[in-house]
Amino acid sequence: MALAKLPSGQCEALLLVGASGFSYEEAAAICESSVGTIKSRVNRARTRLSKLLSIDSADRFGQDHTTRAVLTAGGRPRRCVGHYRRGGR
Repeated sequence: MALAKLPSGQCEALLLVGASGFSYEEAAAICESSVGTIKSRVNRARTRLSKLLSIDSADRFGQDHTTRAVLTAGGRPRRCVGHYRRGGR
């Protein structure tokens, strides 16, 4: 699984923001990090995933909105596969 190859902080930020729909501010609060750190981790995670999966464009995914969101919008580590709710872990 490509997500398992990401550093835990990048995976966490990517999944929270890109797949779960949390804002950068909400993800920062959950991760106890700054908003800038979350934005950086999400960007680095997207870039690394694209390389790992040999993806040059989100258009290659058709109608899969979750995959598109992860690659274009904006995530949790091996422990990141946990379940998150708004308002806490």
